[in-house]
Amino acid sequence: MTDRQHSRSDTVWRQNKQSYGIKEISPSGVQYSRDCAGPTGTHSPRGGARREVRTVGKIIVGKIIEEEGLLVVGALTLGSGKLGLSGEQASSLMPLVADAYTRIYAAPAFAGVPSALPYCFSTAKPKAGHYFMYVPPTLPRRPTCIVFLHGYGGNFQFYTWVLKEEFPDAVILAPSWSISWHRGSTTYLADMLADAEQRLDVRLVKPWLMAISGGGRGGFVAYTRMTSRFAGYVCIASAPQNDVAAALSRDGRILMLAGEDDNMLPIDIARRQVARARRRVPALQYREIVGDHFFLLSDRKATFGAIREFTGMNKADPQDD
Repeated sequence: MTDRQHSRSDTVWRQNKQSYGIKEISPSGVQYSRDCAGPTGTHSPRGGARREVRTVGKIIVGKIIEEEGLLVVGALTLGSGKLGLSGEQASSLMPLVADAYTRIYAAPAFAGVPSALPYCFSTAKPKAGHYFMYVPPTLPRRPTCIVFLHGYGGNFQFYTWVLKEEFPDAVILAPSWSISWHRGSTTYLADMLADAEQRLDVRLVKPWLMAISGGGRGGFVAYTRMTSRFAGYVCIASAPQNDVAAALSRDGRILMLAGEDDNMLPIDIARRQVARARRRVPALQYREIVGDHFFLLSDRKATFGAIREFTGMNKADPQDD
């Protein structure tokens, strides 16, 4: 049977009119779940801008953010100490962040797609879930899918963009959960997957679960509870807590990536938690990347090289649509 392509009417997507590209999804059916203390995602209101604000250091996240990149660069400039970065580290990261967001804003796929940060830092309880979805131009009956859980600071557009650049033939789902997926909900994750399948009219069989930093701990919890739902788990710059490591499924497929000079997850702690996790999952794979906590930015090639080797996903030619 040959692969089929799916067409969608313009009314299916709130932000983009084409049936492929980046979308911001805010389904009313993906709501709070009862197994968590925090929000299951973000809510993008249909009318008007959010007026609630929360102060993060000296940066105020207000009713709408047109230039998310400026906010991130500002955080590196004003809050590098709170991020555990030296002045030298912050200075080396700023041009990388600026370059990434320059590319994001130049990409037609992101035209009209707003930042998720106003919701992530809102003090108001969301009324619906929120996630970013990337759909490749050709959608087979059984597409490769990546589910990505963000770390502290909210669901940056950078995550969806870099995954699209590295895996342009995959469906990418990046659900929002307050300021970090550290204490995210597996019920919400399952609801989000079901919602995406309904919208795409395909079965997302065995997606790859990936998470970064603070989201990595939540990712380990989610993978422990939903091992059979995912093809495997890639954890970037994070490690499981002791009780979660002891509860991992022996059938799990896990890759952990750590920065050699990470101040937030020191390498000795990363190695110790890898050893704990391997008591349950002997086949767990572990790689150390040159760099600090932000090695995904500073050594993208090595990071995604390790991920491709583990998952078997190949990099296609990048697309800017």
